[in-house]
Amino acid sequence: MRVSIIRHAKVDMQWPKSCTSDEFVQACRNYDRAGIVTLQETSDLLSTNIYTSELIRTQQTAQQLFPLQTYQVDSRLNEVPLTAAFSFKIKLPLVFWNTMGRLQWLFNSSKQEGIRASKLRAAKFCDDLIYRNEDAILITHGFFMLTLLKELKKKGFAIKNKSLTFNNLQVIEAEK
Repeated sequence: MRVSIIRHAKVDMQWPKSCTSDEFVQACRNYDRAGIVTLQETSDLLSTNIYTSELIRTQQTAQQLFPLQTYQVDSRLNEVPLTAAFSFKIKLPLVFWNTMGRLQWLFNSSKQEGIRASKLRAAKFCDDLIYRNEDAILITHGFFMLTLLKELKKKGFAIKNKSLTFNNLQVIEAEK
């Protein structure tokens, strides 16, 4: 069984360099609604089972990479959402807001999805994939890919071309 995990294409949005907490929340919403930069190529990967998250950037990536194939949308492949950790009217660097959001995830803050919930949805998706015993292409998101790959490894998959960061359109192969 072979699974190809692809990070979505580059999103057509410019993040602010600094922002208040409200501006950060709005920027996150804008990012989740933004489309991708048009791709000039298609993929040579083949699978009748292509899955994307609910977010438009993964669906547009699938449409452009695999124009003749259909895909299935599965919310379990969604990115771990970000929200402001604090309410500040002062503009702070974007890296501050992103770091605080990921720390909220790590410590299972009630303000957003935590690590336990991310692991659970990744595990359930992997269990379903294994049950169906099908090769698949998964188009998902950079931060969530870390959790997904760890769950695949726990379930006996060998992960090729390992990485801690994922570029847009990067493909990671997993095989069982």
